[in-house]
Formats: sequence, C-alpha cells, structure tokens
Amino acid sequence: MKNIIPILAFLWVSSVAMAQNNNVVFVFKPFLGDVPMTIGQTVAPIWNGKSINISRAQFYVSEISVLGTDGLWVPLTNSHLLVNGDHPNAEYNTGSWPVSGITKVKMHIGVDPAFNHLDPSSYPAGSPLANQNPTMHWGWTAGYRFVVMEGQVDNDNDGVPETGFAYHCLDDALYTEVEYDCVTSAVGGKISLIIKTDLAGAFLDYSLNENLIQHGSGPENQRMMNNFKSIFSQFAVLSQQETEAFSAQITVSPNPVRDISQITIPSNEQNVTAALIDQFGRLVRGFPVMNGSATIEKADLPSGLYLLNVLQGNTVLGRKKIVF
Repeated sequence: MKNIIPILAFLWVSSVAMAQNNNVVFVFKPFLGDVPMTIGQTVAPIWNGKSINISRAQFYVSEISVLGTDGLWVPLTNSHLLVNGDHPNAEYNTGSWPVSGITKVKMHIGVDPAFNHLDPSSYPAGSPLANQNPTMHWGWTAGYRFVVMEGQVDNDNDGVPETGFAYHCLDDALYTEVEYDCVTSAVGGKISLIIKTDLAGAFLDYSLNENLIQHGSGPENQRMMNNFKSIFSQFAVLSQQETEAFSAQITVSPNPVRDISQITIPSNEQNVTAALIDQFGRLVRGFPVMNGSATIEKADLPSGLYLLNVLQGNTVLGRKKIVF
C-alpha cells in the first residue's frame, strides 16, 4: 500500500503535465525595417539609407528553449529549423511541450556542433539537415551554412538595386545565441510564436560599398551573426475582435502605479497574457492573467507612460494606458 500511493501520485502529476502540453510553432515574418518583405521584390533602405533587395534569405535555428509563464525554462530538444525567406507564412512545428504560455525565447542561429559535421545525406528528405537545393552545406570541415543572405544594393542611387552581394556565414565559432522577449499563450492546443524578422537589421554598420562577397567566418560574417542577435521581435496581430467595450473593461488600480497595482479583465476570457509596452514600442514586461486578474509592480521601471496590451495567443484583444 505504501508503494501504491506514490505511484498514483506520480501518475496524476504526469497526466496533468501531459494535459498541459501544447504544440509550439514558430512563424518568422521577414521584414526590411517596417516593410513586410517579399523575396526578390521588396526594395527598402538599411541603416545608412541605401536601398537593398534580398533575393535569398535562409538561416538555421537550433537549441531552442522557451520560458513559460510559470517561470520555468523548457528546452525544445532536438529542434532544428531551416528558415526560408521564400515562405513568410511557413509554420515550423517543434512538437508538443509542457508549456501553456511563453514570455521569452532563447535560441541559436546556426547548427549546434553536435550536428554540424554530420553527413546531410544521412537524413530523410524533408529534414532541415538533409541536402537542400540550393545547398546549405559547405563541407565536412565547416559544416552547414548558418546564414545565407544574397541580393542587390543600390550603389548608384537611381532607386534600383544593381550591385550584387552574398554573405554566407559558417563555422562553429559563429554559432550565435539569441534571446528575445515575447508574450503569448496557447489557443486550441497550439502556441504560435509569430516573429518579426527584420533582415535590414542584419546589415547594420555595413557600407555595402565593398567586400560584398563574403563566404566563411571572417570579420564581415562575424558582424552579420552579431547583428542577428537584435533582428527578432514579437509580431502581434491587432484583432478585429478588439473593441472599445473590451478595452473599457480593463482596469488598473491604482493608476498611476506607485508600487503595485491590480489588473482585471473580463473574467470569461481564457489563456490570456499581458504585455507592457514602453513609449518606444519595446516589450518591457510580460506576464499571465489568471482568472481575469494579475498584479504589476513598478520595481525598476522608469517613470512614464506605458501601454498594456491584453493578448490571447498573438491576438491583441484590448489595450490600456498606464502611468508609472
């Protein structure tokens, strides 16, 4: 009898954990700055005002972990994604994991060293690590191309990009960790992480006047991999469901927030999270809303005006201005 109770308890905990599993799906939306990008068509400026057109954009994502709304990190083990700018609405399903909401993502750009030097022909067709056309594999020594960015830049200022560039970044030394904040929750057994991917940001501090063909792990490739650390952000969809009536039912008390305030929303809404956005449009804090209620602390937030977005999945249901 002594052994039966622990076994039953274990089975109960396991069943609860399994019931909370949700498919975690990534969608990488390509942009050039704030302009949605179509491969080979969109022309938009980078940091120095030069216009570019991207004809090929591919990169690997490996060793992904997500921070759940319960404060626990969940590693999405054995996940390798090959993101292709040709498919802006592609869903990259990492499988089912014990997480109901996500507030942060940690991932690596490239293929982790344990897999980077294996034979791509050993993988079945359809695997991101199998042989690709065009190829993403450089050779046994260097392994896979972590990032491929090809296109044209307008160097004669006539509004039409005419000078080709090609950056292929590879080698274990360039394997790069990226971390970014997000706020999203499960809807119908699925958590969709819709990510704005600003490919113009990959060219920060590039003049694009010279050294336009760079294949390897040299300084120009290192710079691009470093720039990839800051090109990802959450892409939230403004819902047609959002109404003034819903926003009017969001309360923050007290507001202005002096120390701690209570947030309430319509109690019939499920799987809801909240995102605090600063005056520059940056996500500064995300947290779950449980049973229509949550608390928010000023802590070390600078004083000023913020916008509270209430989301269900990636959909903004309502908004409220908050003063700290």
